[in-house]
Amino acid sequence: MSDTELEGLIRESGLTGITEDMTEKLSGFANLLLKWNRVYNLTGVRTRGEMLVRNIMDSLVILPYLRGAVCLDAGTGPGLPGIPLAIARPDISFALVDSRQKRISFVREAVRVLGLTNVTPVLGRLESIPGDGEYDMVTSRAFSSLSDFAGLTGRFLKKGGRLLAMKGNVTKSELEPLGALGFSAETHALSVPHYDGARHLVIMGMIND
Repeated sequence: MSDTELEGLIRESGLTGITEDMTEKLSGFANLLLKWNRVYNLTGVRTRGEMLVRNIMDSLVILPYLRGAVCLDAGTGPGLPGIPLAIARPDISFALVDSRQKRISFVREAVRVLGLTNVTPVLGRLESIPGDGEYDMVTSRAFSSLSDFAGLTGRFLKKGGRLLAMKGNVTKSELEPLGALGFSAETHALSVPHYDGARHLVIMGMIND
């Protein structure tokens, strides 16, 4: 059965290359998340319509900024933005990292049900998992502080790799400390259909790369 609401949101976003099969998997992921959320409280989003906007589309809008073949999704929670991105970009391998067992259990189930061969769930804290210099990208929606994000995840980047942090509003005072950590930063406004509030993507790269 087609998901006309999701199809409409994708059209409104202007994103291209999302096939019917991908849309079906994205819809299935939303259904699975809604089902698990009733018991395990994986996200504060409660209705399916809101989930399509605030979880699925809010993840997909960074697709144009992905570069490389290997991505780590830091603090993935219930697989956001990692699983929607992995569905839409099967050519990229994603490691989805979270420290909470119930979240990674859900991610494992989603990977199994959706048949995703490019996703590896990882249970653990970012400070303790291996992977130095192995990733082209590190994504996250989970960090309130850009400095914390850069400090914890910069070691995972290959030479020329980038950190992609999804945020609401971004202030100058939050960007300023990044230089002292060795990172440059550029900010991009994101347009999420029917999302009430500002969304931005901050892309950080090592200054000496």
